Amino acid sequence: GFTNEQLGFSLVYLATAIGSGSLVGDWMNNSGFWVFSRMSVLDTAETLRTWTVLTACLGITGLVVTLLGAMLLPLV
Repeated sequence: GFTNEQLGFSLVYLATAIGSGSLVGDWMNNSGFWVFSRMSVLDTAETLRTWTVLTACLGITGLVVTLLGAMLLPLV
């Protein structure tokens, strides 16, 4: 396996970047989309507008937290 020193960055921050980045590309084939849609009693168009903004905010927040963590607490 690789170490943090070999890569030049921490695997912890790599994992958080991948995790938060995966939230941004959600689409209607995600089961969470349909659970959210049915539990909030929204039609598909309303859910798509709401879900897109929500997941974009989650992804951007994750990116900011990852970048701040990497700057303030470098693990390399």
